[in-house]
Order: sequence, then structure tokens, then C-alpha cells
Amino acid sequence: MATGVRVENLRQVQRDLTKLGVATEELKDSMTRVASHGADKARALAPVGRTGALAASVRGNKAKARATIKAGNKRTYYASFTEYGTTKQTAQEWMHRAVEETTPFAAIAINRDLTNLVRKYNLN
Repeated sequence: MATGVRVENLRQVQRDLTKLGVATEELKDSMTRVASHGADKARALAPVGRTGALAASVRGNKAKARATIKAGNKRTYYASFTEYGTTKQTAQEWMHRAVEETTPFAAIAINRDLTNLVRKYNLN
């Protein structure tokens, strides 16, 4: 199960920066920080059962063009059931709340990091 927020034109901005010589790893670092922040929020909001396995299954990605938060694995196959609900269980929407709470941080962090890269490489 994964959820997220789409930043318009981010992929194009990243391509343009890469063409201008900005290191791909620096773009990836920004997305990793955002995903890590979102994963921390999701872990804190995850329903707590007997084992805490669902919260432990939450992770962020490491990609240059997106920050994704994922939850669930073979052992915690029920992650989507807790998020979206079933016919017998109401949705808890903990991942959606985590994304909503992470969105302001993501906007500020991505803007700050892109601005710093523009300055670092004298692209203004």
C-alpha cells in the first residue's frame, strides 16, 4: 500500500537541473528526507495491535523523482484493510492523515532544496 501527493512539474525541473550538471544524488537526498519525514508520521499514526508490526512495516523510498511512503509486507498484509476499511471494519485512514501532515513539510523542503541547488550551481 502506498499513498502520496503529486508535485506538478517536479520531474521536469529535476531533468532540467540534471542537464545543467546538478548531481542526481542531491535531488535524491531531498526526496529521501521528505519520505523519511512522512514515514515517521505514518509510524506514529499507525494503529497499534499486539505486536506493533504494522508501524514497523512503514518505510519511505529513495528515488530522485518522488517521495513515497509504503506500509505492509507479507506479515502485515492487512495494512490496506486498516487504511481503507472492509465491509466489517471502518477505514482508519492513518496513511492519508500522515500524507496530509507531511505535505506542508514537503513543499517547504523541496522548495528550499531546489533553491539551494540553484544557488550552489550558480543557475540564477
